Amino acid sequence: DQVSVMSSEELHGRFGQSHGSDLEEFDWRDVDGVNWITPIRNQGNCGACAAFASIGSLEALIRISNNDATMDLDLSEQSIFSCAGGDCPTGLYMGAAFDYIQNQGVPGETCLPYTAVDDNCSELCTDWQAQAEFIESWDLLWQYNCDDEILKNAVAQQPVACYIEVYGDFMSYNGGIYEYKSGNMRGGHFVVIIGWNDTEDYWICKNSWGTGWGEDGFFRIKRGETNIGTWAMVPNYGTGATPTPRPTATPTPPLELGVEMKLPKSQFKAGDTFYLDAILTNPGMTINDTALCVLLEIGDQYWCWPTWCSLNDSFDYQEVDVPLGTTTMHIIPEFTWPTVQAPGTELYFWGVMLDASMSQILGNYDRESWTWTD
Repeated sequence: DQVSVMSSEELHGRFGQSHGSDLEEFDWRDVDGVNWITPIRNQGNCGACAAFASIGSLEALIRISNNDATMDLDLSEQSIFSCAGGDCPTGLYMGAAFDYIQNQGVPGETCLPYTAVDDNCSELCTDWQAQAEFIESWDLLWQYNCDDEILKNAVAQQPVACYIEVYGDFMSYNGGIYEYKSGNMRGGHFVVIIGWNDTEDYWICKNSWGTGWGEDGFFRIKRGETNIGTWAMVPNYGTGATPTPRPTATPTPPLELGVEMKLPKSQFKAGDTFYLDAILTNPGMTINDTALCVLLEIGDQYWCWPTWCSLNDSFDYQEVDVPLGTTTMHIIPEFTWPTVQAPGTELYFWGVMLDASMSQILGNYDRESWTWTD
């Protein structure tokens, strides 16, 4: 894994004892009549949910940390998305959003207003560093295994940004306690959990699809539905001295969409161990029905995985769903070369992902060379 998850001891030490365990229901929009949550935003036709979820959780945390629910906070989601390496078709890993806020800071909305694009970091206002908000750090509570009791205690301290899978019927949700009924998976999404209800067993969440969707932009969802609460992340905000702003607004994102071909080495002789893996990296939402194409090139001849048919005869590939993070696919299982053919011959493996229409390359592709030797 390329991310650090809190250990069980750390989770229980920080969130094991909290007033969340004693409350049957809780909602940050109404804590003794006070609303700590900033207004619903709209990400539009762009996969910028990670920027909106990270900012949504941070804006509330800043109010809570300053004990001032009236603070006028509207931080720039566009600056996070564009400058941290977001891409509208595939999104952004939320950890990259929090990394950016920690290392670079996030200015106000007017510094770079949201326009649902992914390439305008250079348009930041000239004094963005002077007005930036920072976090001290952030924590990933877990990846795929969600502990509801710990999550309750965490939400009782601060709203928690997390992952959810989106299906067809969620798109048309207009109220009530959501439970999956119908529709194909549309992809992954990041939202903010702001409360719960034990009696009816649901979470209360803030979305980023505008106030015309759901319950004025919020939704209630049955616990355990569609992986709600996985990839839960919390920023750590301090009200002390502001860190010194960094000199650049364009750090390298930790994950980039694409394929990497992996061989144990580049030269092989009889008796050597051989395997081929394809490492698929996805910094954002799940990409469904992706065509993974792997080709073996020798001279001017090509063969297509998984049947290794000649490209002269047909084109072969495998359809895969690419989840958030890094996925390793074993293209050629490990084996030992019995003999070597034509020593000195240079061969290549190509790896590439194509979209569902087979018309566009998704992210980076890779070409790895290898040879047989005596």
